[in-house]
Amino acid sequence: MVKICPNCQKENVDSNNFCEYCGSDLLQFEEEKTDIKSVVDDSKETIKDNVDNVKEKLDDVIVKDKIARIEIKLKKQEEKIAKNQQVIDNQNENISNTKTVNNDEFHKLKYKLLYWYDKNTNQYNFSKTKSISILIFIFFTVWATISPSAPGLIVAIMIGLMFAVPAFLIGYVIHYVMNRK
Repeated sequence: MVKICPNCQKENVDSNNFCEYCGSDLLQFEEEKTDIKSVVDDSKETIKDNVDNVKEKLDDVIVKDKIARIEIKLKKQEEKIAKNQQVIDNQNENISNTKTVNNDEFHKLKYKLLYWYDKNTNQYNFSKTKSISILIFIFFTVWATISPSAPGLIVAIMIGLMFAVPAFLIGYVIHYVMNRK
């Protein structure tokens, strides 16, 4: 191996303790070289320790940041759920305020006789076929009670039913065919 003189930068034989050209002490240079090497090694260890510490702190910061972002997302989702629940509650209130059937027997009978329930819209709609059938029946009943030439109340009711029932069935079939999906 060759020793390089720190003073004149010339190459010397490895066994020389002094420079052949300028006379500088080469052993002193060896000691300085080893000291520099130990300083560099110590610096490398310190840097490595610092990098490891920074990585740990960075990992902690990243984890905390992820947790904070997840908490923000959860809070936003809870707010959306609360808003959706409020919309659902408002819709349920609107549905209950529109076309409600009272528990009163008259209203129950009225809705059964004159309305049909639409399952798609959750509403009661006026039924023309039911109304026409009832009108036919009422007409023959009134005719039997007022007219002196009527064959009798029971016969008039039977005649009314003979016209009202087929009218209702035909209307029901037409309604069913028109509204099925």
